Order: sequence, then structure tokens, then C-alpha cells
Amino acid sequence: MNDETKGWKLLIDEYHLILEDMDFRENAIMEMIYTVTKFDHYTFLSATPMDEDYEIDFFKQLPHYKVVWKKGLPIVVKKIKTTCLSKGLCNLIKIFREDGFRIPDINGELKEVEQLFIFLNSVTTARQIADTLELDEDEIKICCAERKRNRLLLGKY
Repeated sequence: MNDETKGWKLLIDEYHLILEDMDFRENAIMEMIYTVTKFDHYTFLSATPMDEDYEIDFFKQLPHYKVVWKKGLPIVVKKIKTTCLSKGLCNLIKIFREDGFRIPDINGELKEVEQLFIFLNSVTTARQIADTLELDEDEIKICCAERKRNRLLLGKY
């Protein structure tokens, strides 16, 4: 395999998921690690903070780096109490459409939010929200796998 991967650089994203799955996928993960080490250069990346004490020995032996953004914006979490995800998202979108949002930019100046991006891991829920709010096709963009089921679910969207 070394000849096949010579000069390649391998990046494994969301590596914290490997640690989460270790209890029930140990054999597969150890095989993956064995394969990864055949590359001349490999990187494991995650934006999810984790305690290095919980890493397996293989990861503990690797160098660790933390990226610190010089002009990062503080994240302010605003909770919306809801018993149903789609209803809560519909309410959030209604507020955005009717009143808009103003948030500080990188220099601290309040700016009007021009577009709302929602990352949702459900094509069905995305369609429910679009239908509930009666969104036009030009008001929403849904990015998902190009599958027959998704195409049928999304219809005009």
C-alpha cells in the first residue's frame, strides 16, 4: 500500500466520532488506524473540543494543535423552547422573515442578517418546514444527496 499512497496526505475529519464509536466498533477502528499509518502524512481533525484523557493511546501519541482565530466572533447561543423541532424552526424562520435579525459583525457593529442558514439533517423535516411556511422555491435551498427518495420528497424544492 505504501507505493500506492506515496505522496498522499490523508485527512480524517470529525475524528471525535471515532472515539465515540470505539466501544462497539473497536475492530473496525483499529483496522482503520492500521491502514492510516501506511500513509506518509495523516491528520485527524475535529472542531469538537474533547478531553485528551479520553483518547485512545494511538491519538495520545500524536501531536495536538489548537487553532485560535485572531478575530473570532463570540458565539451567543439563544435557546428557543419547543417540543417539536420543525415547529421551533418554523418560529425562528417566521421571526427572521418578519422582524429580521441584527447581530454584531467582526468589528462589533450591528448589521442586518441578510440570509439565514440552517443545517438540518433531515430532508423530510426540511420539506415539512418549507410546506408549513409556504416558501417559494427561490426562498429556500436544500442541499442533500441526489437520490430518488429525496427528489420525490422535495418535489418543487
